[in-house]
Amino acid sequence: MSNMPERIELTTDPDRHAKLRRKLEEYAQRMTLQHGPSTMLDLTLKHRLLSALLEDGSVDIIAFQARMESENLFRSDTFKNAVMVIAAYNDDMPAALLGGTGLR
Repeated sequence: MSNMPERIELTTDPDRHAKLRRKLEEYAQRMTLQHGPSTMLDLTLKHRLLSALLEDGSVDIIAFQARMESENLFRSDTFKNAVMVIAAYNDDMPAALLGGTGLR
């Protein structure tokens, strides 16, 4: 993966916006299932980041990281993966991702 963005700005594409909302619902649903701590942290970070992006229209990644650290929801590799995945979904760059359930 390349460098993390400093900020993610919500797409203006209405179709992708709808897909991101569905992805948020998918994360919420997956979080209700039994998972190990690593998977749960991954899902939680993606859900929280995507929720903030959809609610606020943009997310300052440094500030978001500080908030997750203060809530004991930070592990460097998992955080970077969550940021890169949400940024790729938002920017319509699925080729940048390996695995996962994708956007629908």
